[in-house]
Amino acid sequence: MLSSISGNHAGTMSEVSLPNKRGDQDNGDGFPEGLSSASLRVVERFDVADFSAASGLLSDPLLLPTTRNVKELSADLSAKLAHLLSHAEMSAQPPIEFRVDGRTGSIRANSDFPEAQRIEELVNADPEVKRLFQTVNAISSHTWEIPKHLQFQREYLASDNPEQVVAKYSSLFGPQPGHDISMVFDGSAIRMLVDGRDWTQACFGR
Repeated sequence: MLSSISGNHAGTMSEVSLPNKRGDQDNGDGFPEGLSSASLRVVERFDVADFSAASGLLSDPLLLPTTRNVKELSADLSAKLAHLLSHAEMSAQPPIEFRVDGRTGSIRANSDFPEAQRIEELVNADPEVKRLFQTVNAISSHTWEIPKHLQFQREYLASDNPEQVVAKYSSLFGPQPGHDISMVFDGSAIRMLVDGRDWTQACFGR
């Protein structure tokens, strides 16, 4: 069993259990409570961390916010979307841009897609596809933020004037703004966009 980081941005990380089979639920912030074992059947594909606690709450491996995990989960999502659309005799052209509704957890398709309502109904009716969307969204939001925090740590440790470094990165210590994460599916692969900027090359190396 694995756990996944969820939440709206990197300042509020928590973990949720990933059991073998769960109903179609989210944690109230638009992020998933679980993925089926089919999506995570090869644990070696993912970056995880092991924790232990007397309470047992952290006894399961934690799915980390890394580009590798975003890439692997996105590959799973691409395959499932391709199968879903093929079975419904629908085309992914023009490419479909998806977002996770942060309030309801529902998956939304760009309104200019010819069959946006139908594709939304399809993906939201499939619990595993919906949870994959939610998980990619959650992991991506954290992964996007982490480099800024690592840069602060490096500069802080190397600086003779740590107060100046803290002032430079003061925005990291307050409420963090949410980012607009979207996933563009062209029928074979997913491109990641953050605030409208293509993140695919930096995240996936392609």
